[in-house]
Amino acid sequence: MANSVVIGSQWGDEGKAKVIDYLAMDVDIVVRYQGGANAGHTVIVGGKKFVFHLVPSGIISPDKICIIANGVVFDEEQFFQEVDELAEQGINLKGRLFVSDIAHLVLPHHKTQDAQTGAKIGTTGRGIGPAYSEKALRCGLRTSSSKRLAPMLIDSAHYLYDAWKKGKNILFEGAQGTFLDIDHGTYPFVTSSNTTIGSVYTGSGISHIDEVIGIVKVYTTRVGNGPFPTELLDEDGQNLQTIGGEKGATTGRPRRCGWFDSVLLRKSIQLNGFTKLAITKLDVLNSFKKIKICTKYDIDGKITEQFPSNPEALAKAKPVYEVFDGWQCSLDGCKTFEGLPENAKIFLNRLKELCYNVKFNMISIGPDRSQTIGIK
Repeated sequence: MANSVVIGSQWGDEGKAKVIDYLAMDVDIVVRYQGGANAGHTVIVGGKKFVFHLVPSGIISPDKICIIANGVVFDEEQFFQEVDELAEQGINLKGRLFVSDIAHLVLPHHKTQDAQTGAKIGTTGRGIGPAYSEKALRCGLRTSSSKRLAPMLIDSAHYLYDAWKKGKNILFEGAQGTFLDIDHGTYPFVTSSNTTIGSVYTGSGISHIDEVIGIVKVYTTRVGNGPFPTELLDEDGQNLQTIGGEKGATTGRPRRCGWFDSVLLRKSIQLNGFTKLAITKLDVLNSFKKIKICTKYDIDGKITEQFPSNPEALAKAKPVYEVFDGWQCSLDGCKTFEGLPENAKIFLNRLKELCYNVKFNMISIGPDRSQTIGIK
């Protein structure tokens, strides 16, 4: 019996959905506990693409129970659009999909307000901030008992506690990424909820977590405004964007791209207590002759290995890089870490060393579920 939480370690878009889908094969229940329809989670199985904004990414695995917990702000229209699309593709949802009866609703006026006020921050316009605001002001509305939704409503905290007591394995799915956290992120360019480890407890009502898995993309991306020390505005940045397909699944906006930032990752590990790291998008680097990792920042002439909490200091940070030779070949057919090209192993081993030597539990070498190297 083990309960695991999956958290994005950067600014989101790390590939959480693929990791959730992969790990879901070995659990009983998958729980979305935070955020709203501003998250876009993409799963590819057997070449077939699924995009989720609210439905947990584990829904593609047969017979898995999926729950939208109380910490999510719930857009009923978006939810049933996804439900209908899944049904059209032959995914059986009967008795598998439930929603907390105390989750707060995202309503049309929230989206209107977001469209009017969210441009400066670079929000998705999905009404998430206004919905969370009304929740905090104690004037929000919780999940209604519409005829279609009523059979899916449950006391999710009680359901999960009971499942845990019975020895079920539960996987908790976060949305966005660590540095979009409203407290610890690059405020004000953040989301409207907590995205770090603490949100799993309040967002689901369960306090029994055995494993914290950080999703780590081998380069860094960001959507919207805000400081980004390793951002690339050159050909390398364009290649990362093009090869990595870096466009938002929710907004369609291109993502800003840069080299891997280990300063950022060390702060993420400090905040979340990751016990394992899931490495994603290694294949995107296949064609690069040289690959860089930011190991330190230069801020006003002072070298630091610590991520600054002050966004003004972060905006002035200049990356200090280590440079690695690329492997310049396909990773297709690689089944183990040992089977990777030598330069890929050198790169990953240094990445691990810079991230407090937290162990890897998987490496993604392509978008499909089958393109995954599991590590025991």
